[in-house]
Amino acid sequence: MLTVLKALRLRGSYAITQLPQNSRFASSDFTVISDDDLNQEESKEVVPKSIVDHKPICHSRDEFWKKYPPINPACSREGWVENLSNTGDDNTNELIKLHPDVWAVRPRLDIIYQNLEWQKWYKRIDWEYEKDRYEMEYHQTRRPWPQKGGGMARHRTTTSPLWIQGGKAHGNKGPRSYHFMLNYQARVWGLIHTLSAKFAQDDVKFVENLEIPSDDPEYIDELIDKRGWALSTLFVDKTDKFPSNLTGATMNILHVNMIPAYGLNVHDMLKHKNLVMTKAAVEHIEEKLLFAQRRLDVKQKGASSRVGSDVEMPTHNSFGSLS
Repeated sequence: MLTVLKALRLRGSYAITQLPQNSRFASSDFTVISDDDLNQEESKEVVPKSIVDHKPICHSRDEFWKKYPPINPACSREGWVENLSNTGDDNTNELIKLHPDVWAVRPRLDIIYQNLEWQKWYKRIDWEYEKDRYEMEYHQTRRPWPQKGGGMARHRTTTSPLWIQGGKAHGNKGPRSYHFMLNYQARVWGLIHTLSAKFAQDDVKFVENLEIPSDDPEYIDELIDKRGWALSTLFVDKTDKFPSNLTGATMNILHVNMIPAYGLNVHDMLKHKNLVMTKAAVEHIEEKLLFAQRRLDVKQKGASSRVGSDVEMPTHNSFGSLS
């Protein structure tokens, strides 16, 4: 045994003496490794993915531009399409082209305020009901004191509005509705001006979909923190069927909400600092708004502003269906 070890030791020392100057020795298997081979192996290491490695993907949407040619002289806007699969930067290389008639309009605060006031009042109902002098429970016909000889003012009854606990003259007779319909074009322009204002403030984020790997609320908090989003975030998708993980993660977070594209409104967009919209929701909203802005059926468009129990609100499916 000692003889074998001595032989191996001598063989190894002989191999070391025969190595060139630019070589290295691996003691595990007595393999000679040159510096050139080592540099080649280091160059083969995996490099993290970056947007430089891949050609950028830009959704030009030429057919949509032909269908709705831009009227606004401003250039079209573009937005990065992010991915929610991880909380950090996903190094996305995908761009979406945005229509200037929706995202590049100079916002008018009066139109936005008009929509806010409409949303504030149109669904309000005043249930207060105040009783008059004849509806009071303790209504009586006798006088509180004799009309003559007392030196006091004459009163017919204590339920008169002149008394502190008397009935109310011209009081509220609820329920009273404050419902009214804003002009059709004012509602359309309110959405467009609000989207343009949010996009100009860099408060609109675009994602491929709303799929996240976990339903833990901490994942949403970490995602918002690392992406630099605001606390109040509104997720918008084309349909009202949201992923189960996102629904479970945002269930107990009051400042993070979800809304389908058909329910998007001015109040909710201004209530939340950031809008996170899927690519499908962006395309759907753009087509709906541009269709509503340029529709020629004046009769049906005017009927959508009428108020009445027998008035059926028209939908896009009745004229110029987009589905």
